[in-house]
Amino acid sequence: MDIVIELLIAKKDKLTSRLNVINDKLNSLGYDQVGVINNTSAILDPVQAKELNLSGKSIQNQALEVLKQANRFLHKSEIADIIKPFNKDRSEKQLDQRLAVELGKAKKKDILTSVKYSKSNQSYVWGSVKWIDENKNIKQEHMYIAKKKESQESIKF
Repeated sequence: MDIVIELLIAKKDKLTSRLNVINDKLNSLGYDQVGVINNTSAILDPVQAKELNLSGKSIQNQALEVLKQANRFLHKSEIADIIKPFNKDRSEKQLDQRLAVELGKAKKKDILTSVKYSKSNQSYVWGSVKWIDENKNIKQEHMYIAKKKESQESIKF
């Protein structure tokens, strides 16, 4: 291969890697690809939410259907918010724990994968293994929406 081509490919890879870091940082700060603050309250639009029939299904299958319908990586809390009405016999804490176990089982079966997008232990999103490219990055069309950080008010004494 020509040395110029090799140098250009190396430069392209370096720039792509840097761009991914910048996108991750923007997402962790609550900005989407066009610079608008994200709102995670609308995980699925009302039509999509009505199409989901999760009654009588296991928590793992409920989570998989929610992810499939959303067609993007979701935070565990986003999944829990959608499946909560179908699991009224469990407290929020019980549902959260059970969901974590079931997502882990699906990951071990290579159905799902988790992606850590910042340093926080809570900064994981879940999605299909098919939504990851060959460089282990999330494909743009399946990108998660970063949670909007709650602003902390300063208390004056």
